Amino acid sequence: MKTQIEKTDKQVTITVVFDGDEYKSAVNTVLIEQGQEMTIEGYEKGQAPIEVVKQELGANLYYGAGNRLLDSYFNEIIDSVDESLADVSVNVSKFTEDFIEMVIVCDKEPVVDLKKYKGLKVKAVEVTEASEEDIAAKLRDYQNQFAYFITKDMDATVEMGDTATIDYAGYKDGVAFEGGTAKGYDLAIGSHSFIPGFEEGVVGMKVEETKDIPLKFPEQYHSAELAGAEVVFTVTVQGIKSKQLPEIDDELAQRAGAPTLDVLKENIKQDILTQRQAAANETLREALLNQLMEENDVDIPEVMIQNQVRNMVQQYRMQLQQQGITLEQILQFNGTTYDDFVASARTPAIKNLKSGLILRAIVKAENITVADNEVDEQFIQMASGYSMTLDQFKQAVGPNYEQMADGVRQEIAYNKAVDLIKENAIIE
Repeated sequence: MKTQIEKTDKQVTITVVFDGDEYKSAVNTVLIEQGQEMTIEGYEKGQAPIEVVKQELGANLYYGAGNRLLDSYFNEIIDSVDESLADVSVNVSKFTEDFIEMVIVCDKEPVVDLKKYKGLKVKAVEVTEASEEDIAAKLRDYQNQFAYFITKDMDATVEMGDTATIDYAGYKDGVAFEGGTAKGYDLAIGSHSFIPGFEEGVVGMKVEETKDIPLKFPEQYHSAELAGAEVVFTVTVQGIKSKQLPEIDDELAQRAGAPTLDVLKENIKQDILTQRQAAANETLREALLNQLMEENDVDIPEVMIQNQVRNMVQQYRMQLQQQGITLEQILQFNGTTYDDFVASARTPAIKNLKSGLILRAIVKAENITVADNEVDEQFIQMASGYSMTLDQFKQAVGPNYEQMADGVRQEIAYNKAVDLIKENAIIE
C-alpha cells in the first residue's frame, strides 16, 4: 500500500494505491467468493468458469478488491492523518488488473477556540419535596394498578370508569369503513381511546342493547379518508364490568412492595424527591450547555449537520421499529411530512454537535481521562439489565464491543467536563 496525504484548511485528501501481490490476492478472493454465489445464464449456481465470472463482474471485481483492502487498512490510514475528521468520502480514480488508486476526501472538524467555560452564570433550579397530594396521587395509581373487576347485573347500565365489552361497526355514507369493526372489544369508559363522543355514547347502555351513535371524526385525524367525516357506529353491549379499587392500607402497601402503608408513603416521598432532583440536574445541565455554547461559538460545516440529522432520523426509525411502528405511521398520525420532520431535527442536531465539540475541547484542555474500570462499571450496569455478567455481555456484543466502549468512554469524559463546568459555575 502506498499513500499520499494533502492538507488544506478544511480538507484532507488521501490518495491510496494498492498493487502487487496484495492487490492480486484480493482480486482473486473476490473473484472466487462472487463466483460461488453467482448464477450466470448457461451455468448452475457457482459453477461458471473463472473467466466467465470475471467478465460478468467487470469493474465491480476491482472495486470489490479495493474496498476489501481499504476496509482492512482504513483505521491505520485515518490515524496517520493526525486530524479530527468530520466526514469521509471514497472514490476510485484509476484501476487495472495490476493496481487500484482510491481517493479519500475528509472534511476536517472545526477547531474550537475555547474562550470561557469557567465562571458561567446560571439560575439555580429549586427542588421541592413531595406534598401530601403528590403522595395521595401515587397511592391512587397503586389502587388502579391493583384494581379488580366484577360483572354487573343484566339490568345495570354502563357508567364512567366501567369496562364495557362491545361489538361495533362504523359506517360512512352507509358503507362500513376499514378498521371500524370489532367484536368482543373491551372498552375502558373514560380512557379516551376512541374518537370524541364514542365512549360518552356508550354510557347509559345496558347489556344486549344495540344503539347507533352518530359521530364526526376530528379534522386532524391521521387517516385522510376519515378526517372530518361524519359516520355512524352501531354498538351492541355484550357485558359490563365495574372497576373495584382496593382500600389504601397495609395490604395495598404489601402488594406494592412495602411492609406497611407508612413505609410505602415514605418510599413514595423519596422516589418523588429523587425524580425531581434528577430533573433539576438535567435542567441545570441544559442551562450550562446553552451558556457554554453562547460563550464559545463554533462554525459547524453543513456536511456535519446533514450527517448528524441523518443519524438522528435513523436512530429514531430503529427505536420505532423495536416497538413495531414505522416512521411513516408516526408521520401520518401527526399529520406531518418527512421533509418537515427532517427539518425539525436540524436545531437539536446543531446543538448536539456544538456541545460535543466544545466538551471535547474542554476534555483535552483539562487533560480529563477515563480509566478502563470506569468503562467496565458502565457495562456492568448495562449487563445487569439483561441479567448477564460483564464477560457474558462482552461476548454477546461481540465485535461491536470496542466501538461501544469508545462511545461509553467519550460519554464519561463529557460528563466529567460538565461536572467541572458546574463546579466552577456561578449558580444564582
